[in-house]
Amino acid sequence: MESLPLGQYYARKVGETQREIQRFERERRRLVRVDDHAFINLELPRGDADDLEVARRAANVEAAALEQREELLRLTVEILKLQDRLQYYRQLEALHADGTLRGPN
Repeated sequence: MESLPLGQYYARKVGETQREIQRFERERRRLVRVDDHAFINLELPRGDADDLEVARRAANVEAAALEQREELLRLTVEILKLQDRLQYYRQLEALHADGTLRGPN
């Protein structure tokens, strides 16, 4: 097994945790069926047709979310736990980067 300095180890853990969060977020989007929706810029003025399309998509997402409620809650809890872990790893990575915290010599 290859030994990494602690700073590099925490940098790797940051990347791994970010990828895991992204995986759960993709699964959450898939469950509420937003991965098949095209992007609508909500900041631009819209006409009646756009308003109807946004309302239709919102209704689709809401219906899918109700069907998948328990799984969405589970994924959300997992994402929140991973976000806490990510913050922890980022803090340790920063402490090692600036020399505040050093590993055993």
